[in-house]
Amino acid sequence: MDNSVEKSAVAPQKHKLVFSEKLGYGFVNMAVNLIFNVVSTYLLFFYTNVYGLRPADSALMFLIVKLVDAVGNPLWGTWVDKRTTKFGKYRGYLLYLSIPYAFLSVIAFITPATGYTLKLIYAYTTYVLLSLLNVGLCINGALPAAMTRDNDEIAVLNSYSLFCSNTGGVLVSFCVPFVGYEYFRFLYWS
Repeated sequence: MDNSVEKSAVAPQKHKLVFSEKLGYGFVNMAVNLIFNVVSTYLLFFYTNVYGLRPADSALMFLIVKLVDAVGNPLWGTWVDKRTTKFGKYRGYLLYLSIPYAFLSVIAFITPATGYTLKLIYAYTTYVLLSLLNVGLCINGALPAAMTRDNDEIAVLNSYSLFCSNTGGVLVSFCVPFVGYEYFRFLYWS
């Protein structure tokens, strides 16, 4: 058996990524961060001031969701490591989870006209599911090593990811309060 063939089959390939691949990876992180920043910044305010939950109930919910995340992270990682979708190792999860994530991010900010206990159950359910889907979408942190084995390219991918993710955070910080202000100004001063 030829040793050169055996070595090339075992050695990981270094692949130079094109600009569109790097930017696409950055945009995935930006999209996830846009929703995550809105939720992490405004959901507690929404639950206490708009939705009508007691602050202690909201705080306990946020603690429980973080504990669920602590259990969910390794479970998601194990699940993804042991399975491959028809779209590839990671791409399928990004495709499958993005629609429910978008849907849950909208319904988490809806106030059902029910009693307090049902409101609390609704808030727990939507926020826990949203958080678990966020963990599932954050598997994209494993994508750079799957896209290339070149350490320099992985560093560049992480730079694109960080830049786009922070850009999404800045957009949320500046645009969402303005939209909220205009909405409330329209409701109460027109």
